[in-house]
Amino acid sequence: MFNSIWLGAAAIVGVLYYGVFHGFNQGLGVFLNSHALILVFGGTAAVALFSYRISHLMELFDFFVYGFLLKRKVSLCDTAVDLLKGLHWYRNSASNEISYQAKHPFVFDALRVYSDPKIDTEDSAIVLESIQAGFHKRYLEQAKMILNLSKFPPALGLLGASTGMIQMMMNLKTNGTDGIGASMAIALTATFWGIGFANFILLPLSDFAFQAAEDDVFLREMVSEGVILAKEGKDLKIVAEAIANRLPIQDRFKALRAFSKIIETESAVITDIHDAVVPSAEVVALQASPGDSAADHVELIQDSDEEKRSA
Repeated sequence: MFNSIWLGAAAIVGVLYYGVFHGFNQGLGVFLNSHALILVFGGTAAVALFSYRISHLMELFDFFVYGFLLKRKVSLCDTAVDLLKGLHWYRNSASNEISYQAKHPFVFDALRVYSDPKIDTEDSAIVLESIQAGFHKRYLEQAKMILNLSKFPPALGLLGASTGMIQMMMNLKTNGTDGIGASMAIALTATFWGIGFANFILLPLSDFAFQAAEDDVFLREMVSEGVILAKEGKDLKIVAEAIANRLPIQDRFKALRAFSKIIETESAVITDIHDAVVPSAEVVALQASPGDSAADHVELIQDSDEEKRSA
């Protein structure tokens, strides 16, 4: 995603250069008309300040910088594997005091809900749905803001063209027809910037925001489904299959293979931990009190062996 953004920006620059500026014999200074630039860009900023609160505009700026320019593509496959690893961690861990450090914030929240014994399956669905709805609403609001702002630059450009033509008509008496061409060129500069700003910047950014909102919903629904199934006590292999079915074909088997490796590795680690924690028969015998009878010793040893088998 990061590379495609800069590739698209380079393509826009190339289109403008070879489609508009290249071979322009009169010089490019006419496009840098201060009145046109102030009217289009300054007017759009003024309308934004008039229409939205400062806090909303700051969130929009953060989205542009961190959600668009510096955004890294979130891999569905990596998120699915991270979720399954976290579910396996909490289901097989002896203690939930240590939280699993998930990579995606929503995966972390979902695992926190899963590991809380006070939250049942129905309540888990309610909590996860509320988190998902909150983020979706925020992303849609930002996309709609950009879409709403995109309608102003062309209108402001036409306003600049109209005012330029009015000024040109007023100067006909003094300059005559000799200055009509130059005056018209300056007047249409505002229209050029208005159309370009809307179609090359704002409208593509709005489409990107809408698509990002839909992608985020898909990811959160996948995570929620996996957590709810695990909360219902389903086997993690069934959970893995259900999550993997939401992934593209090329990622589905990759996620299942990664989860299988996680189960094999962590099961071996957990077995070693249990062997280290559960005492052997000899240790239990040594732990018995000197006053205990032989039957007491045998009972302790049997309890220890039974703990090993249950582990």
